[in-house]
Amino acid sequence: MNERTAIHWFQKFRLGDVSLADEPRSGRPHVLDDEALKAAIEEDSGLTCDKLAERFRVSVETVRLHLHGIGKSYRLSKWVLHTLSAANKEQRVTTCLSLLNRHLNTPIFDRLLTGNEKWVLYDTPNRTRHCLSTRDPVPHTSRPPLNPRKVMLSVWWTCRQVVHYELIPPGKTITADLYLQQLQRVHRALRQKKPTLVNRKDVLVLHDNAKSHVAKRTRETLQQLGWESLCHAPYSPDLAPTDYNLFHSVDNHLCGRSFTNEGDLRSSSRTSLPRRPSTFITRVLCSCRNVGKKDVEC
Repeated sequence: MNERTAIHWFQKFRLGDVSLADEPRSGRPHVLDDEALKAAIEEDSGLTCDKLAERFRVSVETVRLHLHGIGKSYRLSKWVLHTLSAANKEQRVTTCLSLLNRHLNTPIFDRLLTGNEKWVLYDTPNRTRHCLSTRDPVPHTSRPPLNPRKVMLSVWWTCRQVVHYELIPPGKTITADLYLQQLQRVHRALRQKKPTLVNRKDVLVLHDNAKSHVAKRTRETLQQLGWESLCHAPYSPDLAPTDYNLFHSVDNHLCGRSFTNEGDLRSSSRTSLPRRPSTFITRVLCSCRNVGKKDVEC
């Protein structure tokens, strides 16, 4: 050993301390029982790293390392919008198989145009995170009531890019008249960004069953534009790429943020839209068969 270690031991022995173990000190990692940590997480998966660190009297980083070691990671809970009836489930199966068979006959990903609307709140609540294993089901969380201070965001996009988006002025909602005006603006934007798709007049529109989307005037306008509206099962946001993918990206960007004026809210909403959407839209139809099987089992 070196001389410094010998001097340190000699001082301890002289004071009557004959132990060679290091004394605990601040900043040194503490021992954490993985079984106790796993039991605490399985009892309440919503416990944060800070709460676990306080319970076991260790550092937050120690908790993270041990959670990673036992295969746990934090995942956001899922919003529950509606409980499907037996008829809804049967309709979902029929819709999924119809879309899947059509894609297998002739690929339709490059022809899809989808869009929807969502409220963007001045005060966006945080979603609960749960520490789960890979195979653990994600808990469901009911949506909180909407804050009266909000702005509606409307987005249209393809599997390649965001074609058109706009923020609806406060006090207005999506009516059939406003939706028809949006379709014309989307058509002009699509002619500039993807003229080959418009010139062939074989655009496939995928939107939900809101009243403004299925109104007679809307169907007539889509027919005049040469666009075809795809079938969509009710209460099925997991089959609507905008609800299930694009708006999740917006929510994650705005989660927990508060805005004092409309200008900041509009600016942040624009930056939250991805420049190039992910390939989720190409995975929706490919997973239709699995969705149908799950609905039948339910």
